[in-house]
Amino acid sequence: MAKRSFNKKAKTLQPAVMKLNFQLPGNTTGYVGLSNATSRLNRRFMRQGLNWAVANVKVTSLPALDNVVGTQCYVSSIPHTWVTANAWMKSFSMWKKQQDEAVDAAGAESIVARFRDFKIVMDGTQGLNETGLLTPVGIGPGDFVGPAGSGPLEVYTSAKPSEEWLSSQIVIPNHDVDQVTGIALPAEEVYLQMLGGVAGLTPGDDRVGMIMGYAQSRSRPQSPDPIGPAANLGWMSEMFDVGADSSVVLDNAEFRNNELPYDADEYPGTGFNMQIPEVQGYSHNQSTTGINTFNTGPFTAPCGLIRFDFKNQNTAGTLPQYNYITVTLVPGTHRGYLAETMEEF
Repeated sequence: MAKRSFNKKAKTLQPAVMKLNFQLPGNTTGYVGLSNATSRLNRRFMRQGLNWAVANVKVTSLPALDNVVGTQCYVSSIPHTWVTANAWMKSFSMWKKQQDEAVDAAGAESIVARFRDFKIVMDGTQGLNETGLLTPVGIGPGDFVGPAGSGPLEVYTSAKPSEEWLSSQIVIPNHDVDQVTGIALPAEEVYLQMLGGVAGLTPGDDRVGMIMGYAQSRSRPQSPDPIGPAANLGWMSEMFDVGADSSVVLDNAEFRNNELPYDADEYPGTGFNMQIPEVQGYSHNQSTTGINTFNTGPFTAPCGLIRFDFKNQNTAGTLPQYNYITVTLVPGTHRGYLAETMEEF
């Protein structure tokens, strides 16, 4: 019998930092960008257009301001819907097409930025560029949940001029004209946010909503849906013996549930319908003296963006000043991490 041979060659996992730590002052909202943080910590370029696997998010939050309302903490991500996936894909394709056409027309392929990447923000609250994302920190052993400046907390170097993480822009040429001269005003450069925002620009807008724009670009489903041929009431005739008048039965068949089970125009994620992130975990702590720690468990983070909201916290006196966050990622074959591209999402 011939000796069986097996190909034992397997794809080697690249070494990568799996636990990311962040700090956020009390009663504030902050955003973690996994692609940004892992790029800086690993010295490795990670595109934002990834759906990241997150094993867990551990949050250590500050005491409550009062024991009636208590303090609230929410951990959220971009919603996991087909609308999100299609809006990202169409926005990305149009952004890339606009730039590629301009580069091709100018014959300037050599000038394209080495790390050109499609970068968006989650919603209207997130700041743009590097300033809209939390900086990784190192939490050493000891009493790390102390007042500001105490404890062995090491902050990762703030973004330097040589570091770039710039939100992507699209260009709206000839968007408006001077009301006096009639001459077209300069082209407008606007940023892209997934949730909320506007579908069409007015002068002064600096952001557009991706889901809003996607919803406006699609045709609407027909509603109410026309009923087909008349139903055949042949079997179980006694059960349906309505005599000569079956109008009530037909009305029931024709008009009950003949409308869409969802709004035809207001896509989830637009300014009119659930323009809030998808909550992955939350905590309600009524203790006014003790900190609270909770874990979200596993989830995925589209575009690697995670939002943290802390409310009604006591930050007075010598009480702790910061909330602490630890994001645990999953090892995988995408440059050391388990992640899929947003095209696969």
